[in-house]
Amino acid sequence: EGCTDSNIITTFAKIYETTKVKWAEVWNDPEKLQLVVSDFLSLGTKAILEVDWVDGGCAYAQQSSAHVNFLEQWMAKMTVFENAASSNWGLFRALCDWGKIAEMLRADEHTLVSFFRKRIPCKCLDKRYAEVKSITKIGLCHNRNCSLPGRSATRNKMLYCTHCRRSNYCSRECQVAHWPLHKSECEFLRNVRINAKAEGIAMKI
Repeated sequence: EGCTDSNIITTFAKIYETTKVKWAEVWNDPEKLQLVVSDFLSLGTKAILEVDWVDGGCAYAQQSSAHVNFLEQWMAKMTVFENAASSNWGLFRALCDWGKIAEMLRADEHTLVSFFRKRIPCKCLDKRYAEVKSITKIGLCHNRNCSLPGRSATRNKMLYCTHCRRSNYCSRECQVAHWPLHKSECEFLRNVRINAKAEGIAMKI
């Protein structure tokens, strides 16, 4: 969580809290959740194709992609929820890659088109992908005190934590600066991965 604005976590927490009772059968059913994902994929794809990028298409696609990523992470961790003593949300909050969700909310056009194109069954984004694939993909530095504008850096030049394989940084300096905050999260994620592997649980973290 250290790389993420707290309001992002708060927003998704409110979504869960306000729907977990009325829509409990959806939150606990991968097939029904996939239908929700499909709706967001449809909304994001439509925004890319039909809404002017500057006048809202970008924002709609970013928001839809963030919701898709959130739900995909939730479904990937459902096997852990079944055996957990804590609440689903408490465990998910600790395991969720909030940095990736934050990155999708700021994603460039190349990243967004590629994201939706990989997940939809049709080829309607092929033409747009050909138009935007030359755009440099941008990543989000996980050091919240990064000096770069918007903490944005060229993604293929970023460094990543080799222990948890999750946190990305624009430079070695940012990685070192963020370590005191990242250390406990990193160790927690490594232990969860090791324990899940020992118990034969296939889980993406």
